[in-house]
Amino acid sequence: MLFKYGYHPKRTKHEITTSAKRIQVTKLTVNNKPGLSKKAQSKIRTSVHHLEQRFAKGEIISLEQGQYPQAMGQVTHLARFHSGRAVPLKNRLFSLKKLVKTKTK
Repeated sequence: MLFKYGYHPKRTKHEITTSAKRIQVTKLTVNNKPGLSKKAQSKIRTSVHHLEQRFAKGEIISLEQGQYPQAMGQVTHLARFHSGRAVPLKNRLFSLKKLVKTKTK
């Protein structure tokens, strides 16, 4: 069908993998069910930790823009695929938000 319409497959983009290797499509692992890689999950945990460390040092954190909404977005993305791992991170961000609001009053 490709050749009929003048198209040619790009063989360098084709790859055959086994179930032993992680199969990724659009940055999601799709072997059994869609999910984020361990490295991506680690980056999300790290961003939450860095945000907490910045607040502990006394830096002013904006809740409307910057790292807080970015971290919350990453945790929400994690929740789509790994809800059990996202709940504690989301709770940590919500508690940080409460602390920021009480500190600014």
